[in-house]
Amino acid sequence: MQAKLRYITLFLFLFYNIADAQAPIRPLELAFTAMEKEEWDRAFLLAKKDGNLGHSLILWHYLREGLGKPDQALNFLESNPDWPGLPYLRKRSEKTFLNAPDEQILAFFDTVKPQTGLGSLIYAKALKRNGQKVKAGLVAQSAWADQSMDKSTTRDIFENFRTNLLPLKNNRFEFLLWEKDKASLNSMSFLLDDTQKAVADTVFSLHTNKKNVSAKIKSLPPKWQKHPVVMYARFEWRIRNNLRDSALQVLENYSTSATHLSQPSKWAFRREALARDLMFDEEYARAYEISSKHYLETGDTYAVLEWLSGYLALEKLKNTELALKHFKNFLLSVDAPISLGRGFYWLGRTYEQQGKMDTAKQIYQIGADRWETYYGLLAAEKVGLTADKTVLNTPNVSSWKEASFLTSSVFKAAKLLFSANQEVLAERFLTHLTETLSDHDVLRLVNFLEESKKPHELVMVAKRAASQSRVFPRPYFAIHPLVEMPQRIPPEMALAIARRESEFYPKVESPVGALGMMQVMPKTAREVAKRLGLRYSSERMLSDWHYNARIGIAYLEELSERYEGNPILIAAAYNAGPSRADRWIELLGDPRNPKVDLVNWVESIPFEETRNYVMRVAESLPNYAVRLNKKSPDSFYLYLKGSTFLPLAPKSE
Repeated sequence: MQAKLRYITLFLFLFYNIADAQAPIRPLELAFTAMEKEEWDRAFLLAKKDGNLGHSLILWHYLREGLGKPDQALNFLESNPDWPGLPYLRKRSEKTFLNAPDEQILAFFDTVKPQTGLGSLIYAKALKRNGQKVKAGLVAQSAWADQSMDKSTTRDIFENFRTNLLPLKNNRFEFLLWEKDKASLNSMSFLLDDTQKAVADTVFSLHTNKKNVSAKIKSLPPKWQKHPVVMYARFEWRIRNNLRDSALQVLENYSTSATHLSQPSKWAFRREALARDLMFDEEYARAYEISSKHYLETGDTYAVLEWLSGYLALEKLKNTELALKHFKNFLLSVDAPISLGRGFYWLGRTYEQQGKMDTAKQIYQIGADRWETYYGLLAAEKVGLTADKTVLNTPNVSSWKEASFLTSSVFKAAKLLFSANQEVLAERFLTHLTETLSDHDVLRLVNFLEESKKPHELVMVAKRAASQSRVFPRPYFAIHPLVEMPQRIPPEMALAIARRESEFYPKVESPVGALGMMQVMPKTAREVAKRLGLRYSSERMLSDWHYNARIGIAYLEELSERYEGNPILIAAAYNAGPSRADRWIELLGDPRNPKVDLVNWVESIPFEETRNYVMRVAESLPNYAVRLNKKSPDSFYLYLKGSTFLPLAPKSE
């Protein structure tokens, strides 16, 4: 009977696989194949067989390649105003309006500012021809201020708007130096004097590590030798050539005012890494000076440096008042859930160190609202809270079949793309759609993706919503079927790692060569496969998520044995390699040691990518435990310090 059952099972397996293999390929999938070969006429012909929507998807690509005609771009934008990627489509289409009628040019540019130098020239000349000379001059000036241009465009716009642009010649010269835009600078060489040409040659020689650059610097007039744009190039040169101390001297000398820096945002790019290097070397006061004297007022870099300044003030300089100022500045500049959790935890910790326990608890309580994040969980622990089991595990009852987005061409395009095996593009359309949906309709979209068994897209939709400060925990911590695979450590670790590595996308290959859903490096994968008795295949690492997950999980089990099940060290080693994790134990102490502050240990990891990686994996672990109907840990801190993921059984079993 059992033998008969095996034959029936085998027959059904072969039947359904043959049926799948013989399933007709959608015309749109064939159209994409033709498009990749740049056979556009054939692509359009094939796509049309999938209706107007299929044709529009190929046209979307065609226009984004800058191959369309003005009337095609105008009609597409009018018909599909809510599609993704339209700013880039407009940018690539600008050049096609060069010989278009003025009516079309004005219709295209009147509502959206040109994004290219050529587009600005086309628009400005059309305005001038139509008697709008003042506006034309303003458009030309705006382009002159911050847009790249080739030689032809530069000469044309200057000849047509000389009186508008000549007074701004030096401004453009300095802007292009700061932007390292050598091509655009060469295009305006006919406007530069000998000194400016020498300055440009010196700056670009520094940026490209050419020889004899010291002699070029000395040949410049004294004013230019110490000019911020030249000194910035010298600063960058010293960083690239591992002359950190002399680079720091330049940065410190110029960090006396925003005026002295000229472009604070350019210098700020290096500040965090330099400050953390100094912190690693225990030069805390100097690290604080580097991080805090940034002279920025807004932006992501401002937020990063304000937080780091607060951290240095609190944990290294023991100056709580200074820390409060920086943490408050940080909180006023962010709105992402991860950043809010971070800010409120550290603000609460500062008040706690001041002995203001009531205030600290109030702040921790606010931070606990972001319990889906690393620092939110640490804040929640301070007030006796854990991950919200009800929110994480309550299915969404809103059927997607009642959603308002069913009539959206963006949603219809995503469904068509899924059927044509264009998952990456389908995801792009769905995440774009998410931005404009109400919270209720986001939940309905989640319902659609859960029914469709698409964990990757669930995570990506939830992350896009989170970027708008809208948190949907259930899709944010989507479950992947890898949990059903045999594994000797709790499956939430594999879920957390796969989610962080690839958001469960099985076909991804990183720039450094890591493969598939678990992003295992080929050398490591080959070694693990050998230990498992498997034949290694790089193709299968990308095409077969089961194979990829088996190797990735086995590697996690090995790391778990090496680090006695400690989740922080497992994550750090998975990302940066075991040798680095071992080195950090030597330098920073063992995070498993009760005397070592785990929070400071993680913040002291010298690699930004690994610091962030460890936090993102750590925050996923208790949330995935709850999603798998386990109890959330009472102490997140001790959960991370302990042997939480020690293998359940030895290899022999």
